Amino acid sequence: MPEYLPLCASRLDLLPSPCRDCAWWQTAGIARVSPSTAATIRERWTTSVEVDWGEPGLIQVAGPDETRHASETVPAAIHCAPAALVPRLRDLLFAQIPTEAVVLFCLRVEGAPNPRQARRLLQEMLRQLKSRRIREVYAVAVLEGGTPQEEHCEFFSHAFMAANGFEEVRSDHDLSLMRADLRGLLALLAPLETALRRLLHEEPTPSPAAWTSRGPS
Repeated sequence: MPEYLPLCASRLDLLPSPCRDCAWWQTAGIARVSPSTAATIRERWTTSVEVDWGEPGLIQVAGPDETRHASETVPAAIHCAPAALVPRLRDLLFAQIPTEAVVLFCLRVEGAPNPRQARRLLQEMLRQLKSRRIREVYAVAVLEGGTPQEEHCEFFSHAFMAANGFEEVRSDHDLSLMRADLRGLLALLAPLETALRRLLHEEPTPSPAAWTSRGPS
């Protein structure tokens, strides 16, 4: 089975390679910072959030006995933090997000996109947030589908998040703010996934991709 490790400053080297030198959500403004500057900003941001709130995400790695689904155990990660600690939200015109609510962002799998692995990682992140007594989570999504862009993964796919229990609460041009109430969501998803597994005799592969085209640059 894959292992899920809390994201912390000492584990940044386990992130999928494109994430290590990117700090788009950890910064604000139009211009992207250089990879070396981004790595420094990401480390400082991760340390700060970890101290003030807790680990800001989850990393998935292969477990020691993982052999059957080797293609699904490449490094993957998803990030989270209270809205007040995510600088990029200032640029996305979603100021109505409660500052204490948690925002999910940057779900990334190393190499080729794998929707099944993305779904597992998202649901594990939701389970862990619920265990931390988080009541609601938000995510920014785009309506467009199409081929995932490996070099840009700022936003989720609207279809992917809707398939995992998120509902749109606000939109701004092509971006949508989506929300899930963790108090009832996980209880709903579990029996649905179990029924699908029995029907297909395996874990279902969701059709929506977990990555979308680039955001503002």
